[in-house]
Amino acid sequence: MWPFSSKTKPKSRARAKTTKPPAWDTQRTARGLKVVGGAALLLAIVFGWDPAERALNTYLTERSALATDAANVVLIDQPDWMSEVVANELRRLVAERLTPDRLDQQGVAIAAEAIAVNAWIENVLRLRRLTDGGAEVHATYRQPVAVLQGRDGFFLVDNNGIRLPGVYTQAQATRIPLPLITGVNRPTPVPGKTWNADEVEAGIRLAMLVQAETYADQVIAFDVSQRDRQGRVRLVMHTAKGQVRWGLPPGEERAIEHPADVKLGWLREVASERGTIDAGGAIVDLYTPAIQVSKMP
Repeated sequence: MWPFSSKTKPKSRARAKTTKPPAWDTQRTARGLKVVGGAALLLAIVFGWDPAERALNTYLTERSALATDAANVVLIDQPDWMSEVVANELRRLVAERLTPDRLDQQGVAIAAEAIAVNAWIENVLRLRRLTDGGAEVHATYRQPVAVLQGRDGFFLVDNNGIRLPGVYTQAQATRIPLPLITGVNRPTPVPGKTWNADEVEAGIRLAMLVQAETYADQVIAFDVSQRDRQGRVRLVMHTAKGQVRWGLPPGEERAIEHPADVKLGWLREVASERGTIDAGGAIVDLYTPAIQVSKMP
C-alpha cells in the first residue's frame, strides 16, 4: 500500500535532492548528557552509598583494631613521688576500658571518666589514643603530704585533707616517709572525699610548716586530739623522749599566742642549745607568753 495519504502529493525528485539535513546542535547534546550523567550519579549514591559506607567502616575497623595494654598507657608528667604501684593502677584503669577499635571515641570517654573519679586524680586534662594502640593521659594528681591515723587504720591525705586510696597498718605507716597525724576521732571518709574535721586541717597545716625545718625528723607524731575549754584545737608534737606543746593552729593565734614564726624561732634556739626540740626529753611549751621547759611526768 502506498505509504502516503491520497491527499498528500509526493515531492519531486529534484526537490528531494536539494533538501538539506538539519544542523547538529552540540550545545544541546552536551546539556542532555550532563542531565543523564547527573541522574546516573544520583542513582549510584542512593543505591550504592550504604554498602560502600559499611565496607569502608569495616575496612577501617579491621585495620585500626589494636588492643591497649596497661604497659602502653603513658602518664604524661607523672610525678616523681608517685610509686609504680599507683601508676600501674591508673594505667590499668585506662587500658581495661579502651576497646581495640581505635575509632571508638565512646571508649575514650569512658576511660577518661573512670580515671577521673579515682582519688589519685585531681583533674583529667586530656586522654588521647595513639596510633600504636597505646594512650596518653594528661592529668593533675593529688600528692600525699601526711599519714593520718583514723579509727580503723592509717590513711594518706593530701594538703586539702582529702583521703587517698589505701588502708595501712601501723607497721606500714611507720615506713612511709611522711608526717604522722594522730588523735583523729571522726568517721573515715571514702577515698576522694575530704576529712570533715578541723583538727585534720590544723594538723596538716602544722606538719607542712615544720617540714621546712632542719629538726623536722625529730617529730614522731602531730597529735590533734586535745582541745581547750572553748573547743579550740590544741596541737602537740611528740618526740622520741618528750613533747612540744604548740598550742593553737598556725594562723589562728588571734593575739592570744605568739605567731607561728616566733614559735619556730624558739624551737630553733632550743634545738641549738639543748640538741633537740624537746630539750633533751622534756615538755616544751610554746603557747605561753615566753617559752617554758618542764620535766616529763
